Amino acid sequence: MNEQGNETDMSQGRITESKDTAQTGEAGTRGDRNPTDPELALKSARSEAAKLRTRAQEAESQRDQLAQQLAAMQGRLDAARRLSLRHESVFDRVQKSAIDDVIDMLDVESMYDDQGNLDHDKLDADVRGLLKTKPYLGAGLPDSVKEILSQSAPHPIGRTGGDRLQNALIRH
Repeated sequence: MNEQGNETDMSQGRITESKDTAQTGEAGTRGDRNPTDPELALKSARSEAAKLRTRAQEAESQRDQLAQQLAAMQGRLDAARRLSLRHESVFDRVQKSAIDDVIDMLDVESMYDDQGNLDHDKLDADVRGLLKTKPYLGAGLPDSVKEILSQSAPHPIGRTGGDRLQNALIRH
């Protein structure tokens, strides 16, 4: 035997591998190994796990990128919807300076169906409801106040009765 664990057959001039070297795989190649070798199975499993981890990381990265794109597109869609709402006739009842505030108070997304069509009835009802709870946002006086004022008599102006503030202004 020589120092690499190989036997030398001098009569025929060949070098043959010893049996224990072929079984342990020390000097052999992958083809020399037994297919049920636990080390080979472990190496194969680790290699496959590394490939799967890489694929999972790539999928997560792609998912995150798509989520960012979706958020950006939803932001643009919301801005476009808010802008288009400004031109709806229901906002004629709202002070011009308060239209953006009223739109901010509404659930804009719920005003649209799955196909992106505006539900005008829901918008009208929501704006009316909002103006009932916050009449100061309305353009002009609320209808209920206008009705009360139309039925009341004008205040007499004079020193003895009527509006005290107006009487005070007349005196000075």
